[in-house]
Amino acid sequence: MLPELRSQSRRITIVSRGLMVPIAIWLAALLAGCGVTSVERQIGAASGGSSETISDTDLKPQFVLPRIERDVTHVFPLRLPPAIAGKCVALDLDSAVVLMPRELLERLVAARPAGWQNEKERTALYLADRARELLDAIETAKDFQGCASLQKPAPIESLFLVATLLESGSATVIDKKTLMPAEMVSVRFVSGERDGAVMFYVGDKSFLLLPWWVT
Repeated sequence: MLPELRSQSRRITIVSRGLMVPIAIWLAALLAGCGVTSVERQIGAASGGSSETISDTDLKPQFVLPRIERDVTHVFPLRLPPAIAGKCVALDLDSAVVLMPRELLERLVAARPAGWQNEKERTALYLADRARELLDAIETAKDFQGCASLQKPAPIESLFLVATLLESGSATVIDKKTLMPAEMVSVRFVSGERDGAVMFYVGDKSFLLLPWWVT
């Protein structure tokens, strides 16, 4: 899963002989670490057509990604839109419902290259595959406030894309306590001696937990 991106990337790691060695990399860090701000979609490649840059798929986080360290806690506020324009997809979690723009997910899938020869193309592949997992998990018979609902539980690796949408301010969060959109949530990077976690909070309630690094 994109193992060659560099040290500023957020990653799940193993510790070997005192060194942190990356074994998997989060999508948001992937974008920040590579400096990727858009994805190119090849149109009409077989007939010699030109490529199109999809500039509205910029998923850079709203903060500077922290370095991996032991025994630290970093907290960052995330400002989110109060609603999603157009069609949306809803993921029901413990304390919140995350609403994601379906059009953006579809654009990411459409941007998937047939293969990759550089980091930008590999990023596009990863984006597309995680977006496809979310779209494939839609249950058409259910909806939440007009959004198509996702199966529970959602595909595990697709949650990294959900986290990326939250960090970039591309998703809406409905607080289950108030049933109202949260104008702001927070993300906490918590690191101990043997592992680290990333937790998303609405108020004082955690609604999404993902690994940061492990020993």
